Amino acid sequence: MSNVHRIMWLDQEIRQNKYPNCRKLAEHFEISLRQANRDLEYLRSTLNAPISYVAVKRGFIYDDMTFLLPNLLITDREKEVLSFLAYKYNNFDGNENSQRIAKLFRNLSNSENSDHIHPVFSIKDDKILLFHKLNQCISNCIKIDISYIVPGGELVKLTLHPYTLYGKSDNDYLIAYCEEYEDFAIFRLDRFKRWSESANTFIMNDSYKPDKYISHMRRKPFKAVLYTNESEVSINNLGDKLTRLEEGLYEVEFYDVDQLIRDLMISNQWNEIKSPSWLKDKLKNYCIKIYDKL
Repeated sequence: MSNVHRIMWLDQEIRQNKYPNCRKLAEHFEISLRQANRDLEYLRSTLNAPISYVAVKRGFIYDDMTFLLPNLLITDREKEVLSFLAYKYNNFDGNENSQRIAKLFRNLSNSENSDHIHPVFSIKDDKILLFHKLNQCISNCIKIDISYIVPGGELVKLTLHPYTLYGKSDNDYLIAYCEEYEDFAIFRLDRFKRWSESANTFIMNDSYKPDKYISHMRRKPFKAVLYTNESEVSINNLGDKLTRLEEGLYEVEFYDVDQLIRDLMISNQWNEIKSPSWLKDKLKNYCIKIYDKL
């Protein structure tokens, strides 16, 4: 049941001078005391209700009985959207304004003064559904089966143990253990062609540290210019964002240098790295190390 019903019940009980408290709310709706406490905090902090605890009555009252609940209370569906927006803004750029908006959306969704132009994100039903389904799989340790587009454009089938969702600017990532790779890896959600929940669960690895995979992702991306004879569709799976500069020239934005090098190694969709020179040198050294092992 949505907390909308519980908030309305609290409001009614207070107006009838019944002095509701966390225990009464929990018993009436058969929820935990922790959830009941969150509902009261939502009433106080998010809806700005002027409530006070009366020790003698062991319950709450309104300091100002003229207070009215907002006409529009947030539905479960709207909470999902707000929760998704909180996640997106929290991971956008570290800007104080973005973090403030993320906190606001978190409060409004009840989930865990500026001329600054705030980022706008594409909100699609399938994207929000994937976000919430993956969160559920993470919480319940449920494996997922995916068809994933690798940088060369090939479609591979993988079984993942999902651990952490993470966003950077326009892209969203899943840190997961891959049974086929036998290691943890970062997967871009927009490269999921198909996915489904598995009937199997997994045991969380206690040694897993998300910062090991997230900390390397800079707030601002690196940029490289590639020359290719291929179409934009063919090279669109390289890096995190692709921009066409002119015929045959594309700018690739990326956060993870090692991941881009691995992508370049298995992709035959590019002909030359125009810049930066340090990326060309790094790729050359990577190839030399492999050659020396042959």
